[in-house]
Amino acid sequence: MSEPRLEIAADSLGRCYFCGLVRPESGMIRHLQACATRRDVFQLPSSSATAASFHLLVTPCGSPRIWQHIEVPAHLKMEQFSEWLVHLWPLLAQNPVLINHQAVTSHDPINDLFVPGLIVRYESPGFCLNMQVVSWYDGYSQSDHTFVLMAQSLQSGTSIL
Repeated sequence: MSEPRLEIAADSLGRCYFCGLVRPESGMIRHLQACATRRDVFQLPSSSATAASFHLLVTPCGSPRIWQHIEVPAHLKMEQFSEWLVHLWPLLAQNPVLINHQAVTSHDPINDLFVPGLIVRYESPGFCLNMQVVSWYDGYSQSDHTFVLMAQSLQSGTSIL
């Protein structure tokens, strides 16, 4: 049985924000893992204190040609993660995040909730986002260890971050 995956149009093209390469979304995960420019800026944790990140694939529900690959610090609480999403996607408003159809509390750290392969749905009246946890890893791609846009579909027209 194959792992669940978000419905993304197979021929949907996107751009890597590290090196500028344009490729189909179907190969973007492999590209981001191998991208030499990303490896040049990638930082391993300097201590055993958590400096882990999640790689998420985000797409608005029902929009298979619009997607983003983002890197998110694993130490965030769900409240911080939700605030960031609402700031970027104002149509979401402050509604609960659902994991396996159950709302999670705002004080739950995402590193206790997210596991690779998990699909998270964030929903409000008239708009929703689906996010798939692609991977978890030690390290990060930006010096201040914040949210990083790694790749985005060309179909979006303007930045959706």
